[in-house]
Amino acid sequence: MRKIKSYTGDTFNFHKKVLNAKKKGKTKTIVSDIEEIIKNQFESYDTCFKEDTLQNLEAAPVTDEQKEALLEMYSFQMKPFQELLADLTTDEHNRVSKLCPNCTINNVQSLDHCIPKTEFPEFSDNPKNLMQCCMTCNGKKSKIWRTETDRIFLNLFIDEVPNHQYLFVRGELIEGAPVFSFRLEQPTEIDDLFYAKIVSHYTGLDLLNRFAENSPDVIDELIFIIKSSIENSIPTDKIKKSILSAASKLQEKFGTNYWKALLYIECVSNKDIFDSIISNAV
Repeated sequence: MRKIKSYTGDTFNFHKKVLNAKKKGKTKTIVSDIEEIIKNQFESYDTCFKEDTLQNLEAAPVTDEQKEALLEMYSFQMKPFQELLADLTTDEHNRVSKLCPNCTINNVQSLDHCIPKTEFPEFSDNPKNLMQCCMTCNGKKSKIWRTETDRIFLNLFIDEVPNHQYLFVRGELIEGAPVFSFRLEQPTEIDDLFYAKIVSHYTGLDLLNRFAENSPDVIDELIFIIKSSIENSIPTDKIKKSILSAASKLQEKFGTNYWKALLYIECVSNKDIFDSIISNAV
C-alpha cells in the first residue's frame, strides 16, 4: 500500500465538463445557478488537499433541492468519470493497474468519494475527491471520516505511507492445511497519529481478515510455480530464492507492507508451511 497519483488538472474545469455533459433540465439549471458557491468550495478543497487539512472543510449551505441536484452530478457511467478512472489507473509508463489501492486485493470497479458526498454534495464530481476502488472497499467505508483534528482513514492521494513494516503474517498447519493470520504492530519509526490512521484504515476495511481469506489463492499460485520448478529439476534452495526475489519485486511496486509479498516470505521462512507446499506440488 502506497501513495498514488491524483488528478492533476483544474478541478473546477472538470466540474464544468461534467455539467456540460448533462442534458438540459432541472439538475443542470439548479447547479448552474450556484456555480460561484461550487467554485469557492472547489478552491477550498484544492487548498486543503495541498495542505493536508481536508478535515477542516465546511460544507456549503445548500437547500435540499440543491443537494439533490449536486448529488446527481455524479454518475460512474458518464464519460468524464470513465476518462478519470482511466487516467487514475494508468501510470507514467502508460501501464494500466486495476488493483484497488485501498486493499490491494480486488480489481477496481468503481470510484469512491474520499469525503462522503452525502455530507459534501458539492464535491460529488470533484476529481480529487474520487479514488479508484473495488466494490468491497467502497461498501465498507464509513460515512464517519474525520475527528475534530484529523482524518480517520488513509487518503492515498495525500498520505506518504512509510516503508517501515507494520503488517505481519504468521502461518501454521491446521489439519495439514496452511492457515494464515495477519496483524498490525507499530514500528518506532511511525508516530502515534499516523499509525492510528493505519489501524482505522485496516480495521474499517476489514483488511486483516480479507488478507487471510484470500491467502489460499496465493498458496495455489505458489504450488503451481513450485510444481513447474520441480519439473524443470530446479533445486529447493533456488526455488526459495526465486520466491523471495518475487516478493522483493512486489514490495518495490506495492510497498513493504504488501500482504501478498509478506505471505510469500512467510511461506519460504516457515519450514512446516514450505514443506507442506512442496508436498502438494510433487
